[in-house]
Amino acid sequence: MSRLDRFNEIGTSLTTTSTTANRETITALQAEIERLQQAQPTTHLPPDSIKRSPYQPRKYFDSDSQAQLNANVHEFGILQNLVVRSIDDGYELIAGERRLIAARANNLTTVPVVILALSDRDTRRLALAENIHRDNLNLIEETQAILNLLAIELEVGTNDEVKSILYALDNLAKGKKVTHNVMGNIEDRQIIVDRVITDNAKGMSWRSFVNNRLPLLNLPDLLLDAILKGEIEYTKAQAIAKIDDLASIGEQKCWKWRLSNTGV
Repeated sequence: MSRLDRFNEIGTSLTTTSTTANRETITALQAEIERLQQAQPTTHLPPDSIKRSPYQPRKYFDSDSQAQLNANVHEFGILQNLVVRSIDDGYELIAGERRLIAARANNLTTVPVVILALSDRDTRRLALAENIHRDNLNLIEETQAILNLLAIELEVGTNDEVKSILYALDNLAKGKKVTHNVMGNIEDRQIIVDRVITDNAKGMSWRSFVNNRLPLLNLPDLLLDAILKGEIEYTKAQAIAKIDDLASIGEQKCWKWRLSNTGV
């Protein structure tokens, strides 16, 4: 059997098993977190002692939704414990960032927390997996989060390395040759890529992810920032990127006019 035939055989055999395997892994981790939360006593910490997680994929929060939560916290306080872990210079947030923002907005002196002992790997996996399945992640944040999750599972250092692996797998699926140093163990990596993307990209296959999601990250920075802030739909951003020389747009007011008035 040729290398390409074996690759295709792996791809077709994984669809029914990969989602279950990945979901069971994440579900087991979440169940363990819930068990530990219930077993640990509630502690109260100053909000300023809690640092934002570097693994949080969300860069922007809806201002109206946050304002409503701020008002609720002002009236009722924090009703659900935040989840943190101890780090060298304080505490790192695992779950509850919007509640922490609301606490700071209301100048609360302490917030209720549960302190868990989690590894960097489990902290990162939990934060990414939970946020990927939230409805309010935009496509850019979701794509970057999935790449981050793949970096963990593939045990590589950067998202660029993940993208190289994905493009190599896609080329191999097309019958093109790829270098072994890019691919490593092809069968293991194909299994990981398939199960992570199938379970976390809302039914999208890994090849569809490569061909439809990765190109979004190549949009000009102005457009990426506008998508992240919810100022423009990604489909309109893609259309503008095709017809406009964004480098020629000088003044910010001209750029905002294009976003609000273009008919593409």
